[in-house]
Amino acid sequence: ANGRVAQLQVNVGTQITTTQLIASTAVYPAGTVIYTTGFTSSGDGGKGGWKQNGVTVQTPSQTPSQLLSGLLNDGNGNQWQLVSTAGTANKEIHTMSLGVVRNGANAAIPIQAAINWGGARCVIINPPGVLNVSTPMVISEDNVVFEGAGYNTTSFARTADYGNTISVVKAASYINHVVLKNFNISNNASAPVSLGAEIEITAGVFCIIESVRVVGMSAVGLRFYGCQQMKINLLRCQATGTYNSSRYGLKFMPRPAGFPGTPGNNNAVTITNSEIDTPFGPNSALASFQAGIYIEAMDGFNMSTTRVGGANLANIHINNINSGTFISHIIIDNNFFDLAPGRSILTQGSTGDMDGLTISNNHLGSTINSIIGIDLQGNLKSSAIKGNRLIFWGDSGISVGGSVSSLRIIGNDINKYNRKNLSNNRGVQIADNWTGSNVIISDNIIDPGTNNAGKGIRVGAGNNVSVTGNRILNNLDGIDIELGVTDYLITSNNLVGNTNAITDDGGAVNKVVANNLT
Repeated sequence: ANGRVAQLQVNVGTQITTTQLIASTAVYPAGTVIYTTGFTSSGDGGKGGWKQNGVTVQTPSQTPSQLLSGLLNDGNGNQWQLVSTAGTANKEIHTMSLGVVRNGANAAIPIQAAINWGGARCVIINPPGVLNVSTPMVISEDNVVFEGAGYNTTSFARTADYGNTISVVKAASYINHVVLKNFNISNNASAPVSLGAEIEITAGVFCIIESVRVVGMSAVGLRFYGCQQMKINLLRCQATGTYNSSRYGLKFMPRPAGFPGTPGNNNAVTITNSEIDTPFGPNSALASFQAGIYIEAMDGFNMSTTRVGGANLANIHINNINSGTFISHIIIDNNFFDLAPGRSILTQGSTGDMDGLTISNNHLGSTINSIIGIDLQGNLKSSAIKGNRLIFWGDSGISVGGSVSSLRIIGNDINKYNRKNLSNNRGVQIADNWTGSNVIISDNIIDPGTNNAGKGIRVGAGNNVSVTGNRILNNLDGIDIELGVTDYLITSNNLVGNTNAITDDGGAVNKVVANNLT
């Protein structure tokens, strides 16, 4: 009824396991269904219903792992197929029914058999415990849910170097509605042998990663190639071991050749309630990551309530180096960044367009060894840094260079920067290499916390700069405008405790310096 085959339950003795069925030379008519009590031994969690499907003259005694499917051959060479949930919409397949063993041999093979057998619209259920894996697992059908019993409960322990642990990819096509949830992947390799990722999704559409933990990746935690409408929630990605320049938490890359719309951006990616970090102490000068999150092609990215820390170059590195792609509509709001020997957020690249970056309401803290809180380079346009708290930066809080244009730096609390107490460090800096225009710096609180040799705001180059309504304290120079800067406005700032309140070139055209309280 309802599309299911008629089933005949047969009891062989008092119990029979799947392994015994594989070895059995007993003869059963086609259509017989046997419900085994376990895979290797009764009660081991690997029970399943197996139907003699009428196919004969097969290689005798073949396991699902050997056939890489939900099939087995008995001792007579007769074929049986898993039927407990096969043939129904949204079918559930328990991987232990196909031979997965906790703390045993390579679990990836019977898991791949389950994935292959399930096809589209299936749920692959992995048991709690440690599942050793030494070969890749590939999902290549739409509408697949791949799940464990919990991210602290089901652990895929990577025991060999083999590229990606889990790949979600359909040849030359988009792959839709794949969900990965409730498991962890552990890999204690100290350096990448291959450049594989623990999870890699290519041209995914409406895919979800939920309650997943990746620990100790050798190269990349999660890598995405031109994915659309991606949601990541409750992800924990933690690097271990010594620093390696090839290691990243998350990488967002262009869609590769051979897939639709290449080269294509990632699009509409959301990250919430997650953590990407490295387990170094607060005074460490080193890190395990090169970058926590690396973005090379993106149109629409929203990250919130997430912690990123411990990256050597930058916690978030936005790098536009592809002429066929662009980076736009990036929102980084209400996150926590810390322990970055380099920078919390870095933008670079002048090959394609970057615009619409909003960095707002974040906490950006670090250590005395850090460089810059927010470092904006490249051809970034029409962006805003607002309402952030930057604290404990070894060098500068915010730096702007390259051809960045139409930027607003508004309402930030930049505190305890220049912990190295060097004269070339600043709260906010428009760098000497800046070739852009139209920057507004207003309503910020800029205070290194003690008298120091640096500068509150320094403008080293460019034109059309407005510095208004800021409160600047305890610097050698409160506001410093260098030679060659033109068309600037410095007004209504409150400068307290600075050795020199305002220094400027003295001869610039179209400048206004007025109504400042010193």
